[in-house]
Amino acid sequence: MVSLAGKAIEGDVLIAVEVIPNNETQQSVWSKYKKEVRYQWFCSSVTGDSNSFEHLPAQRSCSYKSSEPAYAQTGPVLPGIPRIDKLEIEGRGFHTNLYAVRGIYSGGKEGKSRIQWLRSMVGSPDLISIPGEVGRMYEANVDDVGYRLVAIYTPVREDGVEGQPVSASTEATAVGNHEFHLLLILSFSHYLF
Repeated sequence: MVSLAGKAIEGDVLIAVEVIPNNETQQSVWSKYKKEVRYQWFCSSVTGDSNSFEHLPAQRSCSYKSSEPAYAQTGPVLPGIPRIDKLEIEGRGFHTNLYAVRGIYSGGKEGKSRIQWLRSMVGSPDLISIPGEVGRMYEANVDDVGYRLVAIYTPVREDGVEGQPVSASTEATAVGNHEFHLLLILSFSHYLF
């Protein structure tokens, strides 16, 4: 007989456990075939009144040598707590650039996760909210020069369950190259006249 240990929750590990028979005859048969037991893993999706099973090819396959394969089945795999891993902000570091936040979501189907963009002075723990900036992308502007951009991402599952907020930040935003050269020319011409 086979049973499953572990929780049927996304991200958790399920372990197939062999239950050794009680009587001597069964134990003798079991000891002959024990080394030949392999597992074949499937996942299912319930459609109407029937289950359809899909083979998970990355798992070792073969069945127990008996007239019928032994099997164990969990209930539906439940979604885990929503979380975001490897959160980062992509962008070039200048005030005229577009920045985007990205990460790896897990915890069921993602719902309306929340993102808030903020500014922070280098070396300061204070965060200044940027009103209305709640999307995955943010276009920096002159107000961001000298500040680090910070994105706080709160993962939310489709059923409304929230995970822990995670943040990522950039280096201090600089003046874009084109504008910097223009400022130097204007400053230099100011001294000429």
